[in-house]
Amino acid sequence: MKTRIMLYLFLAVSFVIVGGCSQPKTEQACQQCVDFELPLTVGTKFGSTAGQQSGDVIFKTNGIIVSVLKFITAAGTKTFGNMTIGNPPIQFSKGQAANTNTNLGFDFSNIGFTPIEVQFEFLDWGAIQNISVNGSNPYIGKLSAAPSSIGGVSVAVYTAPVSGKSASKGVVILRGPVKNLMVGGQEFWLDQVCARR
Repeated sequence: MKTRIMLYLFLAVSFVIVGGCSQPKTEQACQQCVDFELPLTVGTKFGSTAGQQSGDVIFKTNGIIVSVLKFITAAGTKTFGNMTIGNPPIQFSKGQAANTNTNLGFDFSNIGFTPIEVQFEFLDWGAIQNISVNGSNPYIGKLSAAPSSIGGVSVAVYTAPVSGKSASKGVVILRGPVKNLMVGGQEFWLDQVCARR
C-alpha cells in the first residue's frame, strides 16, 4: 500500500516542469522529454517491419536521439522486433505511448546538459524487460526486481498493480550522470522519458 501511495504521489507531481532550459547556466530546474506524441501518429512502426536495423536512429526530439536496438530474451537470445506508437490498453501516462517488443536507445549527449536524473513511466503487460545505463551490461528481467545500481547510477522503481490483470505500471528513476539509456521489453509500454538537470 505504501508503494502504491508513493507512486500516485510521484505521478501527481513529477512532470509539472515541461519544456526545455531557459538559461543553461542558471539554477532553474531544466527538463527535456520524449513523450511519443505528435508529430508521431498512432500506428507508426519502427524496427524490423519498417526495414530498420538495430542501432538505427528513428527520430530526435528536444535534443534526445532515439534509436531501435536488439532485445535480449531470458535465454540470452538477441532478437530485433518493433516499436509501435499507440494508445495503451489502460491509462498509465498521458496520451500516446511506445509499445515495444524490442529495445529503445535514448542518447542525451545533445540536450545541452548532463542529466543528473532520468525518469520514465511504464506499463508492464507481461514477460520481461531489458535496461542498460551508460553502456552497462543490460539487466534482463522484471523492472520491479532491477538492481539498485546500474551503469554507475542509482535505480529506484515504483510500481502499482493493474486491477484484474497480471500486469503493473510504474515509474523508474535513475539518479546520477546519465549519458544514455537503453530500455524495452516484451508486451511493454513506455512513455515520458525525461532527463533533468
